[in-house]
Amino acid sequence: VAECSTPAKVVGDNVNTCRAYIHGLINALAIWQYVSPETAIVCIPADADFGKVRDQILPQVKKQARPDISASVLLTHVLSEHFSCQPKT
Repeated sequence: VAECSTPAKVVGDNVNTCRAYIHGLINALAIWQYVSPETAIVCIPADADFGKVRDQILPQVKKQARPDISASVLLTHVLSEHFSCQPKT
């Protein structure tokens, strides 16, 4: 979260690491969705812009971040809330 909180005007390794990490996790979840749709917990639309997805979830990630939860678990949790594979009732 600290890396992702670097102001946009300060372009450096931290911002790039944050973006790359989230982008990579979104890609991995999209692959899971493709390979095993019956077990996927995150269903990202096929035409999604991963950069926009990252920007959409980042505020919630910052709010929910805690020292006792890993970045990958937190991001997957937030993504599953935004892009659940379960139909909304």
